[in-house]
Amino acid sequence: MSIYKAVIVDDEEFNFDLFKRAAEDIDNIKICACVTNPFEAVEKVKEYDADIVFTDIEMPGLNGIELAERLIGERCIIVFLTAFSQYALEAFRVNAMDYIMKPVMAEELKRVVNKIDFIFPSKKNNALLNENVRINAFGIFALYSGENKLDIHFLTSKSEELFYLLLLKGPSEVDKTTLCDILWPDVEPEKAAANLYTAFYRLKKTLSDIKEISLSGKNGSYSVLLNNIDFDLQTVKKAEKSIGGLKADKSNISDFMSIINNYKGPLLEDKGYIWLEPLREEYNKVFIKASFAAAEYYHKEYGNKKCLIILEKLFKFFPFNEKACLMLCDLYEKEGSKISAVEIIHNHILALKDMLDMKPSKNIKAELKKLTRDDI
Repeated sequence: MSIYKAVIVDDEEFNFDLFKRAAEDIDNIKICACVTNPFEAVEKVKEYDADIVFTDIEMPGLNGIELAERLIGERCIIVFLTAFSQYALEAFRVNAMDYIMKPVMAEELKRVVNKIDFIFPSKKNNALLNENVRINAFGIFALYSGENKLDIHFLTSKSEELFYLLLLKGPSEVDKTTLCDILWPDVEPEKAAANLYTAFYRLKKTLSDIKEISLSGKNGSYSVLLNNIDFDLQTVKKAEKSIGGLKADKSNISDFMSIINNYKGPLLEDKGYIWLEPLREEYNKVFIKASFAAAEYYHKEYGNKKCLIILEKLFKFFPFNEKACLMLCDLYEKEGSKISAVEIIHNHILALKDMLDMKPSKNIKAELKKLTRDDI
């Protein structure tokens, strides 16, 4: 269970006792400080490395909204305490996690803490992280520590999309204008910039306890930085750069196989982002090209077995690829398995129809006729 260090800020001291009573049965809140001076609160947050700041809004000198703005650079969650529900929208404008109506009731306080525990499970994940941390972006996104899959619960869909966008562009920085144009293309520039600021802040909160992932936002540019993480996309990029335009041979076959082994499906295959499609298609082509090159090398040097494994993986992801289909047919025939060859052709024809609404080529028809003596 995560224990959250809390600082309570209210200019009326009697509210501290009410808050403490509400928190009596909540085991994962540790109240580190109760302060009436919001300026002092900033120092207390730093002193205790507070996880949550519960702050009143109406206070003299520095109100709760202004205090929240001063704490934006700190790794703490803001929850407003207010007697006025109209402050809710203002709370979210300055990136507060939530607000609680005064007087604070135990059920409401428990609701907010449970919400924090759900959205920011990285505190629980942090204990699991070790030196073998990896990210898979090919296929379904996954973050692993050893054999443990760690969940990231994003606060909003836009903060999630921002993370994936920066991750796939990394380690390069992406400027604010580009991000706003991609994520909020139909929103006024000033509003889009405010949305970006909010999404980035929420993303930082989500990832704040995963030390291996850090976010940078300065001089109007943003980036995701990975520290000691094996990231499949970076591995593929490195292998692709090493290969260049060369054919597969003994000296570079490991780079070709690195691309093939890391491919577990299209980039973030369950995400429908428009901006993702060109990048997804680019790496689909990288995988296809590497597969054919490695298959030809292994067929020439070692025979059919390794070549078959590579082409079967390629065909699994791209059953509409005619070249892969015909090469597999040829190999299955040489292995004495005409049934497998016929099955491959039928799967190819079905994929063409279902995925591309196309009919098989003359070459495919001729191959099937040769195998079965039937016309299609």
